[in-house]
Amino acid sequence: MRSPSSLTEKDLDGFRRIGVFPKLLDRAGVDRVTDAQARTVYGINGTGDHSGIVFPYRDPLTGVRHTCRLRRDHPEIESGAVKGKYRCPFGDRRHLYFVHGCADLINDATVPVVLVEAEKSALALTAWAERNSYPLLPIAMGGCWGWRERVGKQDGPDGERVDEKGPLPELRVCSNRAVFVMRDSNVSKNADVRRAEHNLMAELLAMGAVVKTVRLPESDSVNGPDDQIAASGDQSIHSLFASAKLAQEIAIADAEAAIAAIDRKHPDAEKMRCALDAIAAVTDNLQRQLLEAKLAAAVRGSINKATVAREVKERRDRQEAHASQAKWRIEEDELRKRPLDSARLIDDLEKFFADRAYLAEGAALLLAYFVLNSYLFDIFDTTPYTNLESATPGCGKSTVVALIESVGYQARNAASLSEAALFRVIDSEKPLLIIEEAAVLQGNSERGNLLRPILHEGYKRGARAARCEGEDNAVRWFDIFCPKVISEIGGLTGALLDRSIVIHMDRAPKADRARRKSSRIRPRKRDAAALVEKLQLYAIQAGPKLSQLYDDEPDAGYWPELEDRESELFGPLLIHAKFIGAEAEARLITVVQKFTSAKADIKETDLATAKALALLDVVEEMSGETVTPGDLVDSLAEYEVWAVAFGSVKGDEKTKHKGMAAKIGYFLRSFRLQSHGRRVKAYDPQAVINALRAHVPENHRNHRNPHDADHHAAQGVNNTQASDGRDSCDSSAHSGRDANSEQPNHRTDDPGLDFPEETL
Repeated sequence: MRSPSSLTEKDLDGFRRIGVFPKLLDRAGVDRVTDAQARTVYGINGTGDHSGIVFPYRDPLTGVRHTCRLRRDHPEIESGAVKGKYRCPFGDRRHLYFVHGCADLINDATVPVVLVEAEKSALALTAWAERNSYPLLPIAMGGCWGWRERVGKQDGPDGERVDEKGPLPELRVCSNRAVFVMRDSNVSKNADVRRAEHNLMAELLAMGAVVKTVRLPESDSVNGPDDQIAASGDQSIHSLFASAKLAQEIAIADAEAAIAAIDRKHPDAEKMRCALDAIAAVTDNLQRQLLEAKLAAAVRGSINKATVAREVKERRDRQEAHASQAKWRIEEDELRKRPLDSARLIDDLEKFFADRAYLAEGAALLLAYFVLNSYLFDIFDTTPYTNLESATPGCGKSTVVALIESVGYQARNAASLSEAALFRVIDSEKPLLIIEEAAVLQGNSERGNLLRPILHEGYKRGARAARCEGEDNAVRWFDIFCPKVISEIGGLTGALLDRSIVIHMDRAPKADRARRKSSRIRPRKRDAAALVEKLQLYAIQAGPKLSQLYDDEPDAGYWPELEDRESELFGPLLIHAKFIGAEAEARLITVVQKFTSAKADIKETDLATAKALALLDVVEEMSGETVTPGDLVDSLAEYEVWAVAFGSVKGDEKTKHKGMAAKIGYFLRSFRLQSHGRRVKAYDPQAVINALRAHVPENHRNHRNPHDADHHAAQGVNNTQASDGRDSCDSSAHSGRDANSEQPNHRTDDPGLDFPEETL
């Protein structure tokens, strides 16, 4: 049972003056404390005298005290201003102030809420509402920004980590109901209070609240609604509620007042900022433009209209971003409450792809996990790319791209983005980036030079690219880490191949085309919308557990059979499968191993790798203490990959032989081998073998007939078909391309190849 109140007669007289009587004070637990009681009973510490009146903050439904706020009798005065008037226990998180006994009002959504700043204001309006039988739920925020708290960390404009602010959970009581915002009377003079009000209204509107603003009359004797009751009585509060205006009407009035307050001859910078903030809060575009013109006219000669419009737009963009975040937080809260069936989600995603596209066995499952990972890729240190390749057009790559776009996280097609926009979109949205213009990567075009660094580095966390911007060409670093889809005819090579999950596509037979579900836009969008909702639910609920699984991974990895790059690519997808369950994990690792093996076959057909494999075969069969490039010409000429390279050498037999040896020597030079001799380079055969073995796929070493050209780069494709007409999974990722052909994808200037450029 609560102890008798220690409020003095002077305290009680002050409360009576605002219409609050002992019965309500006792219900709310308002009490007077000494400095010692504030410290020992309530945990309020710090310098100075802590005697004053304490307002307990209780859970409105259970009555359990969360925290409290102390209104000090003797706060410090610095430079004529009061400092530390209110104090809270150190370490307590913020809460809204509900007057105890309001549970029925909270549960009745027809009862409007009124948000005020101080606890005394909430008590005064509670007493006023009860006296006048006016249904009202007063809530105090404990200050103009008291409705929000730190909810996490986010990246600042310069890449630094800054606090992310969000609304207190109790503010959700305002969802889908009428809300009055009644600030203290200094709102018209205090820019920070107005900013807090604009942000608060954005949060409330995102919650579906119908927001009206109540403006207290400006008076030296009136600060909050409690002072208004004391000065003008109950009827004045009735009049204020009756004259409340919708949030947008108040925004326009505030902007007009802010413009009028500017001295035309000597405009003040702070008043200008207030006017710009007020105009930005106006949502109607035409009305906002009229106000911009008024402000420009008011400061004509100091700031032009274009500058005013730019400043307003920057503020408006921030406000809209804030409103968007507020809306997402509401959706996020709802998603957290819904049940999650991760196994069903991955099955539905796999079916979404398998029913609409002709894919090799296992490819639909990989695409399902790739899309799933796009929602949480930033948990991991790396993220895989997906390469959709085919030997000819018409194999369904565009269909799969459209499917990925419809369900991937904020999927963006790079073709529709300018250079300036591309970096900003990746940095701000962290999208699933789709590149269907892969042919441009092969040349030395401006677009190709832009995309290559994004692709070569953007698969790992922390990857950034620098760009100059602004009138002073200041360098800004953009985050380029995000999942990417690359679609092309012919297949990737080198570094991009290394970073990609390769899905080879073939033209679907007529029988399969008739079987597959329609991929028309409308039904696809309908089915995709349901999947996106489940994917968002997965991202919200699974994120923390996935992060913990990743943090707990042993040094050798959960799947030691995956090595190096393949572990980086498939590891994140397998973490998702591990979270979903043992059956999902076992199934995915089987598919991963098949696609990894198929990709190793593709790497064998890569130009530089094919040359190295042929050279390794020849040197391993040679005897002698040294070997020169000239010694290798005749044997390497039997290999098509080298025969093609030698074909460009012209002249008589002696000149041609010398030119061929030069090509071999140029290739060997990139391995930084120690050589003997000045005019003719001679190498230790074992050193050559060791260097080459370090650069070729392990499962392709020492298992071939060195004189059988069919297994070298000229072929390299397994044409075995499964019984249903599809490629078997082992060959599903094969490109079907000739490694020695003159196709554009066999570049000699690709900076991302595994081998140094000069090896080609």
